[in-house]
Amino acid sequence: MIEWFARNGVAANLLMVLILALGIHALFSRLPLEFFPDMAAEVVTISMPFRGATPVEVEEGIVVRIEEAISDLTDIERIISNANEGSASIRIEIEKGYEPHTLLDDIKNRVDAISTFPTEADRPDYSIPQHRAGVISVVLSADLPDRSLRALGERTRDDLLALPGVSQVDLMGAPPYEIPIEVSRFTLERFGLGFDAIVDAVRNASKDYPAGSLKTRRGEILLRTEGQAYTGADFGRIPIIRRADGTRLTLADIAEIKDGFVEDPVYARFNGRPAVLLKVYRTHDQGTISLARAVRHYVIEVEQHMPPGIISVAKYLPCITLMDQQRQSLIVYTFESKHQFPLFPLAVLSAIPRLIFLIVTCIPFLLGSAVNCILVGQILPAAI
Repeated sequence: MIEWFARNGVAANLLMVLILALGIHALFSRLPLEFFPDMAAEVVTISMPFRGATPVEVEEGIVVRIEEAISDLTDIERIISNANEGSASIRIEIEKGYEPHTLLDDIKNRVDAISTFPTEADRPDYSIPQHRAGVISVVLSADLPDRSLRALGERTRDDLLALPGVSQVDLMGAPPYEIPIEVSRFTLERFGLGFDAIVDAVRNASKDYPAGSLKTRRGEILLRTEGQAYTGADFGRIPIIRRADGTRLTLADIAEIKDGFVEDPVYARFNGRPAVLLKVYRTHDQGTISLARAVRHYVIEVEQHMPPGIISVAKYLPCITLMDQQRQSLIVYTFESKHQFPLFPLAVLSAIPRLIFLIVTCIPFLLGSAVNCILVGQILPAAI
């Protein structure tokens, strides 16, 4: 093999060029660039809403019971619990070397077996926090009502998710929808109603119920009744009182219903105008720079079709800007510097004999070691 490569210098040079070409291709198109390395989370979180409860009630009714149920698990290093007004959050830190998903199953089995939770508390929510690296942010700013601006943000979010390589986009700055139902105490006393009666009527009427199945010659048809309410008008048609003569009292007759948003003191402004923010994240195998460029190209194309008065801006996050600047600096210093550029070809030419020597010597050595392992069953001591 060494003799053949010594007599065929062209083949050795072609092999070297192929290795260099594959390395350059992997550098610019295959290797994902990231500012921070991906970190595996070693934490399990439990959140459990308990609406209308004080922090003391949350601690006694939820936090203490969960801590007692999971305290004897061996993989837990520390438990951090927070009893807030209307909710409980528990952070469980795992010892190094243990699998979070395995411990999550054990925690779910212990917590789900608790039967002494308050009846007003919702079901617990379990999660393992995932590390997400932000890449680029898109800002939409316009003098529009909150509902129209949120609808614009949701449509833009769906368009971003449809781009190749984009898988995670968060909509920020827009409060979530909420339908408040307000009934005065005078109205309740007038009709002889209690607040619990109205709550039960809304809960029971705003549901989709299965209605069995219907077998036909062409197959089986599943039936269900659709009663889930989604708007204020849907909730207003829910009957509260039904009389024998056919008259009925609906929720709209006794309550004030509004299609609105959650009262949130946090709001977003861009240049003094209402705005929503869409933040794009990358996953493990996505390139940071290529993902940011795809989003920027999308914003440039969409700006041409936006209605007048709507401003859309795509802005790199600080870490991505720094990464791109460092990469550009390396390219400039390598290929455009008047002092370094003449030395680059000389460095490559001087490295060619060394590379050829390494190739023609290492390949036969590795092949000989493999043959020795197969035939003799022993491994030669290798100093590499």
